[in-house]
This record gives sequence, C-alpha cells and structure tokens, in this order.
Amino acid sequence: QHARFWVLMLLACGALIFLAVYYLVSLTDLESDLQNPIDMCRRANQCVLPEIGGHLVLCALFLITGNWVEFLVNVPLAAWNVKAVLDHKHLFDATSIFQDLPRHKTIQFAKLGYQMLFFFLLLFRLVTSLIALSNYSRRRYPTDY
Repeated sequence: QHARFWVLMLLACGALIFLAVYYLVSLTDLESDLQNPIDMCRRANQCVLPEIGGHLVLCALFLITGNWVEFLVNVPLAAWNVKAVLDHKHLFDATSIFQDLPRHKTIQFAKLGYQMLFFFLLLFRLVTSLIALSNYSRRRYPTDY
C-alpha cells in the first residue's frame, strides 16, 4: 500500500478525534453552565452530519481499496451512526440536552476511545508501509559502500 494513502487516512481519523474532543468539551462546558444550551446545540449540530459523512467516506475508501481489516473495524461505528440518523437521534436537542447529557457524554467518550484505537492501528499501518517502501527502494537502488 502507498504511504500517502495511510497519511490521508491518519489525517481523516485525526479530524474525527478532534470532533469527538470538541463535543466532549462543549458538553462539559454545558454541564458547568459555561455555555448556553441553544448555542451549544446549534454549533455542535453543524458538525454532526459532516462527522458521520466523513466516517462513512473513510469506510468506503477502505472498502474500495481492499483494506478489509480496517473496513471491518469501522463497520460497527458506521452502523451505529447510520442507525442514529435513521432514528433521528443524531442531533443535540436544546430542550432535552440536560436530561440526555450523561448519555451524550458516554457516547462521545466511546467514540473518542474507538477513534483513538483506530488511530494507532492506522499509525501502525503507515509505519509498516514506510518500512516496506524503504526495503523496496533498497533492493531497487543498492548502494555499494
């Protein structure tokens, strides 16, 4: 596999991690009364569909390129996201955010943990592809010292 592909996937996974941290910080600020629930929900809801769409694109790229392990690792979270969208439970609701706050925080912590583990898997794949690339270039261009 090409190292550029793994770098791109690593950056996409980093963006998903950033969004999970953003949601957690927003929910914690809301819990501490540092943020207005209407503003928090409005800002967070702008990022929900791009996050889910980005994750689905990530899954599709793994499927298209034949990276079955990475695809299968991402299927449960993608299925959970699609189910949340179909059940209309993917957005933050300002009227019930305080009742749903523990559930939203648990979901975001789970997503963050999931994405962090996947980030390290992608990092491993990047390193192995760089090592393979290094071995290939050594065989192709031997140096006689």
